[in-house]
Amino acid sequence: MDKRSILRLVSFGCFVLSSLLLAIFASTTFATVARQAAGPTAVQDPINCNSLAPPVVGFETSRGQSAADVIDFLTDLELDGFGVGTVDMTTGPIPNCVDVLVVRGLAGNLALTSPYTAAEGAALQTWVAQGHGLLVAGEWGTLKEETEALFQAFGYSQIGGDAAYVTDPTDNDPTAPGFVGDGWVYFQADNFAAHPIFDGANTLELLLSGWLAASPDTIVTTDTDASPPSVPVLAAGNEGSGCVLFSADSNWFAIYNEGYVREDNAQIARQSISWLNNCKFLSLVKTAVPNPVQPGGLITYTLTTTNFEPTTQTNVTISDQIPAGTTFSSASAPFTGPTAAGVVTWPVGTLVPGAAATVTLVVAVAADAADETTIVNTANVSSSQGATDSATAVVTVAAADPPVVTSSTTMLPIIMVDFCVETDRYADVVLALDTSGSMDGTTEPGGPTKLAAARAAATEFLNLLTFPGDQAAIVLFSGTAVLQHPLSSDRASLIASLQGDVAGGTRLDLALAEARKELTSVRHLPNNSPVLILLTDGRPDGTDDAAVLAQATTTKAAGIIIYTIGLGNDVNGPLLQDIATTAAHYYPAPSTADLSQIYQDIGGTLGCP
Repeated sequence: MDKRSILRLVSFGCFVLSSLLLAIFASTTFATVARQAAGPTAVQDPINCNSLAPPVVGFETSRGQSAADVIDFLTDLELDGFGVGTVDMTTGPIPNCVDVLVVRGLAGNLALTSPYTAAEGAALQTWVAQGHGLLVAGEWGTLKEETEALFQAFGYSQIGGDAAYVTDPTDNDPTAPGFVGDGWVYFQADNFAAHPIFDGANTLELLLSGWLAASPDTIVTTDTDASPPSVPVLAAGNEGSGCVLFSADSNWFAIYNEGYVREDNAQIARQSISWLNNCKFLSLVKTAVPNPVQPGGLITYTLTTTNFEPTTQTNVTISDQIPAGTTFSSASAPFTGPTAAGVVTWPVGTLVPGAAATVTLVVAVAADAADETTIVNTANVSSSQGATDSATAVVTVAAADPPVVTSSTTMLPIIMVDFCVETDRYADVVLALDTSGSMDGTTEPGGPTKLAAARAAATEFLNLLTFPGDQAAIVLFSGTAVLQHPLSSDRASLIASLQGDVAGGTRLDLALAEARKELTSVRHLPNNSPVLILLTDGRPDGTDDAAVLAQATTTKAAGIIIYTIGLGNDVNGPLLQDIATTAAHYYPAPSTADLSQIYQDIGGTLGCP
């Protein structure tokens, strides 16, 4: 019997036990039983946008999920003023009236009928970025595989072994229905980050919860004495102008095992949907030019705040502290300061939804600033409604004259100075290396392993970059994709990070997504050209060509130039050509001996007229 079948039996056993306990404790679950008996009569199946008033919540059912599984939750959302209905992602686009989509990682109390695909994850990522909300609830053990593609599309990942789940010796509820033992775990105020979904709530109770890889968007973590300790179980963030909430357990808002009525689960679930529906933010974006800057030169910081909140923001204020090693030169009016602490403030005032405001700050760099000194500057924005954001820009001091940037040029950066006469722009380059098991093989007897040769050639390439003007980042991929080193001009640190390893298949789609995320992050220098060089020795494994091409299309649409290298004879050359910006951006490498020259050729063509 395979592991998934075993888990289905375990889940079914939980369901049977839960049903017995529901009968025993009927006095506490009468509302649930009554609603189940009545069925989801108020839930449109499927959603009809012509007869539902906004806002609208859609419950995804393409993998066997049923609205009856979460009927208490959906009924309460109707009481909260939401129109509620079902959505089947396999029948067409998400209806245009849907504001928030809920994806649950169980069908009934069993595994989904099939896993979600990377292509569906990419489609949801685009949909959320357009201003929608998404709640995805995964599961424990191998059941997490059903939703993992959705987690990974947004930069999250579920962790845990075949039957692993969070346990806590001091905060467990072994008497709760649905599981005999320590499967139920309390998460309380000391586990919560400050977030609107926890307003007025004290305790979240999860059942057989898996956990997530480390995430800057974590809002719930396990206790230090839990197993595993101090790991995320819920994460919430934004994607474009929309927001997401990812959970490592799907029982907390379901009727099975009384999850929805335990502790403050119902309140947190309802507030989660409210937050996702209204989850917008007061954004602050900051750019700095020139970068690098010469000693004694001027840096112009441009700060733009945009009100993505659904309501008007008043008393919007931007503040910026003059960075060390610089002095105030000028600022756009009206402003106050700099104060004794060096803070400059702009009273932006009122911003209606969708409105933006831009201010500038000019500082002078000390004439004796040392070469390769970094100048770090962080600004903040706030409003009377409590919305806040911050943005940081890092500028490097370069004693030599920086290259001239011509606004009309469309040329890419020169990396190898031996190939061209002059440089128009610097580059931000992500080196994405396949570290799957096949990379331990060789292309010819007695030769180095493919991975060793790839690392050596990548090291040569990093030594050709013009730091600090250029930046580089390292992404390693196999069954997943990991940003091993963010964009940086620290050559030694970048080279050291090439030695990392990621085990598994060949997820070209995740490598593209991770590289794009870094090249569109705040670390990307606006005046640098974004470039991705992806090396693989295999075909997509754990995904499919369609998902890979979808990620490649999105990456190229973000203005990123993609070079691909196919190492060895077991690659899909036509696919790698389609991933690349043009067919000429694809380089076949039958032997590891070809890699060094290929990297040099790519470097030599990046900025040449």
